[in-house]
Amino acid sequence: MGTIDFVTISNTHQYAEIGYVLSEDYWNKGFTTEATKKLIDFGFKEINLVRIQARCFEENIAS
Repeated sequence: MGTIDFVTISNTHQYAEIGYVLSEDYWNKGFTTEATKKLIDFGFKEINLVRIQARCFEENIAS
């Protein structure tokens, strides 16, 4: 199906970057949105991050 995780974490600066890959069979079904919300909640509440960021290609409108 795919994967989502913090691909970079800085304990010193308390930030992380989210990265994900999802099989095309599962695009536009809300799975990544749901997983991202859970990961953000975990980052802020459980590991005390103060910033979470992500990047995407401009042409990837769904992201």
